[in-house]
Amino acid sequence: MGPIRPHKKSRTGCKTCRGRRVKCDEVHPICSNCARRELNCVYDPPPRIEVQSLLSTPTPPPKPESPSYIFLSFFDLPPFPTPTPELDLTRLELFHHYSVSTYRTFSNHAPWLPVWRDAVPQLALKYPFVLHATLAISALHLSVLNVARSEHYQVLAAGYFHEASVSLRNALPQRAEIEASALFITSSFIAIYVFACPKVQGGGEPRALTWFPVLRGIPALVHGNWSQIATALAPSLRNAPPCESRMSLPPLPQLRNLSDGVDDPAERNLYIDATSMLEMAWNVHRKASEEFWVAAAFLWPVKVSDGFIRLLMEHRPRALVLLAHYGAMFSKLESFWWIGSRAREELEIIEKIVGEDWKREWLSWVRDVVDGQAPLQMGGSVGGRS
Repeated sequence: MGPIRPHKKSRTGCKTCRGRRVKCDEVHPICSNCARRELNCVYDPPPRIEVQSLLSTPTPPPKPESPSYIFLSFFDLPPFPTPTPELDLTRLELFHHYSVSTYRTFSNHAPWLPVWRDAVPQLALKYPFVLHATLAISALHLSVLNVARSEHYQVLAAGYFHEASVSLRNALPQRAEIEASALFITSSFIAIYVFACPKVQGGGEPRALTWFPVLRGIPALVHGNWSQIATALAPSLRNAPPCESRMSLPPLPQLRNLSDGVDDPAERNLYIDATSMLEMAWNVHRKASEEFWVAAAFLWPVKVSDGFIRLLMEHRPRALVLLAHYGAMFSKLESFWWIGSRAREELEIIEKIVGEDWKREWLSWVRDVVDGQAPLQMGGSVGGRS
């Protein structure tokens, strides 16, 4: 018997040959042994390669002499960035809407538009509280435009308003490091949001009592920085031609005797001072050119004293009468979506609070203005359309 020739064992031969312990030539699909003996030839399935393992295996860098290395050497490539988080499509939608639509709705004077169009998005990319306030205003605007999804956008607006308030509060300890224009824009948007928020069903209180304190907080927040704000936000206004001045409101009726019958001298002086401030603000609004009508409409709330604000909060009839006269200004600005029918809504609430006697004696003129029946002096025409 001749010597047994050694051979290399096959680990990939068919199962039949391995079971018979004979060498398999590994011919597919049937090896020669199984074909000659007419046996069932079965191979093990090929090993499975996981796609994820291939993806996770780092690709070796190209060799210095390879064409790909030579090509890449022409570029100073930074390290490959880490994957970015999923884009927030809701924020993109709101930011886009602000950039193409909402920014146009804060003023009726063209030179102001670059301030809202360009400066606000730039600040929003630097300060989270500006971004959140901008998104809140944009969502609230969409809730007015898209009635079918109004509730959806109101919920979004409320969420971003909360984020803006919290992030602004957290940033205030480092106020010295924050651009004053960012604080001004954010606080202005917060005031507009509170002003424009949908009316709560069954609310029996003038909504001005909610937004007056917010509006009065803006000067305190940016105190001493008005020149910086003007330089940063409104360079385009310096060379802008002024709009033609035209009367927007009838003259204010005589309100000096409103304080008659008030026994407390301190309280009487509060009414007298508030009346004087209202007359001043009213005349500014009447004489201002159209581009300043919106700004002039918010002058009185920041000028009256804290003592008068307390009288308003207590629903004192005389204070509410002055508030109603002030609110008549907004009847000439109702085409702004965030103002709308505010003058009429506030007047109706005040009429219910003060009762028929005060309504008949002091509020009939306000009703005429709101209903468009009060004539203007000097042949002026009612304006204020955005």
